[in-house]
Amino acid sequence: MIFSLPQDVNEIMYEYLLFSLCHYKYFCISKKTTKNINSCQMVKKYKLFKERINMAKEDDNDKIKNIREDKELYKRWHQYHIHQWFNKTNIKRLWKTGDYVDAYDYVKGWCPAIIMREYIERTSILTNKILKIEYKRCYEIKFLGWSDRFIENVDIDKLAPLGKYTINPLKMYESISRDCSDNTFYWALCKEGDKNWDMCKIVGRIIEDDCIKLLSFIGKIYKVKKKNIDKMVRHITDASTFFSIETEYTFFKRRTFEI
Repeated sequence: MIFSLPQDVNEIMYEYLLFSLCHYKYFCISKKTTKNINSCQMVKKYKLFKERINMAKEDDNDKIKNIREDKELYKRWHQYHIHQWFNKTNIKRLWKTGDYVDAYDYVKGWCPAIIMREYIERTSILTNKILKIEYKRCYEIKFLGWSDRFIENVDIDKLAPLGKYTINPLKMYESISRDCSDNTFYWALCKEGDKNWDMCKIVGRIIEDDCIKLLSFIGKIYKVKKKNIDKMVRHITDASTFFSIETEYTFFKRRTFEI
């Protein structure tokens, strides 16, 4: 039916359908539909916007400060990419290179990460004069929002589906309501009033009638309500950190923002 409609009508439909939680399903209808979608104005605008942001991060920080502090640009990025979390939060038995996951870092906190490499590690254990050989699957991961010097090698037990322990932007209030004790601390971007955004490790939460109080590792308390959650808490990606942390982060110049 969509094939017989005028292009201007299709454009109106795409405004409602694209970048929703079912975004990728529309590309599976047919080759002709995919071609029509890729040539529509909304997709063209998105590609130009994404290219603009990825090019901007190559400039010196003082030249792009107005971009990094622009709340409307962050809001547009968020609207364009939030649907990706719906597809990347699936549970898998084995992860592969390029997958986005929650990863447990060496300072005992969960943070969104991307798998850069997978490999099998061989270990030898001598027990009662008997040599045992064990093999385990390991991963090289890069944490989102952090520089490349924080790249770590972890085993499969330190990985979880994206958003299981960290903030899922599709379920913001539900995410911060979750009990984060028992080694399930997590990293998040937090802001208090008119102050700057900070990268915080959340180690506890207190649920009250009208709000949730988030306790950070350094003792700060963030009082978050449903109506102001977007102004106080953000999930961590390279892009969200770029739009939140105002200091110079040179590692952004070596990454392409995807989610």
